[in-house]
Amino acid sequence: MSEIRARYDEEFKKNAVKLSYASPKSVKQVAGDLGISENRLYAWRKKYTAEGDKTRYATLEEEVKTLRLQLAEARIEADMLKRPQPTSRTCTSDLQLHTRARRALCGEVGGIFSGITQRVLCIR
Repeated sequence: MSEIRARYDEEFKKNAVKLSYASPKSVKQVAGDLGISENRLYAWRKKYTAEGDKTRYATLEEEVKTLRLQLAEARIEADMLKRPQPTSRTCTSDLQLHTRARRALCGEVGGIFSGITQRVLCIR
């Protein structure tokens, strides 16, 4: 059976870090008292100082996340610009093929497509 993952708000994390720095207990004991793992408390200590402010590591981590998102968006945009844009024009070479297909459909469906003109536009 899978376990539900606990989520902690930012205020709880900051208070846990403050307590771990202020308490004479070891980090392992503080984590046990709070009901979290020692590794999780150490990870929070990387993000918050003893005063509860964000560390340089945390601000850089957020900046990297933002820059990665911007890079992904720029790559998608560049990929879209590289693709050839479809143009609409009359294709005389394919006109017979489209006309035959239209006639076959009109015959099978019973004239539903009889209003289609002979001039066919193709997108390439």
